[in-house]
Amino acid sequence: MSSAPLTDFPRPSLAVDTATFTVTSRGLEIVLVEEDVGFALPGTFVHERERLHDAVLRSLRSKAGITGREPEQLMVFDDPDRDPRGWVVTVAHLDVVPGSVVAEGLRGGSITLAPVGEVEADGGVRLPYDHPRVFVEALRRVREAHAEYPDPWGDRKSVV
Repeated sequence: MSSAPLTDFPRPSLAVDTATFTVTSRGLEIVLVEEDVGFALPGTFVHERERLHDAVLRSLRSKAGITGREPEQLMVFDDPDRDPRGWVVTVAHLDVVPGSVVAEGLRGGSITLAPVGEVEADGGVRLPYDHPRVFVEALRRVREAHAEYPDPWGDRKSVV
């Protein structure tokens, strides 16, 4: 174990991003928020001494108008070049929500919904940073869960 102070070690910024899916008349869609870089997954930087879970809930509430959820941790994305602004590690989360949960954000104009096929397709919705990788992993997990169980999140229609 090193006795050097922690300040001797470079540290990345820590962020959270949440892939939030819902089902509409168009099928499976993902919740996106408008940022300076275009449409992105709802996310934020973790504040000093803040728990990841609290940062996720804060991000969903403030950026997407989504409350009362318990997103699950998806995985860590730690490519040092994932964000052009600098070294940022993100802990991605996943949720599948009923339409009623996204209704307020849609009415308020804080979010948009994109059919998953438009995000996956070339020339469709282009996500910034490494959000395409987060999206692909989250969509894979959703499809895998639905292949095993008819309604793995328990409070919405079976999809995919």
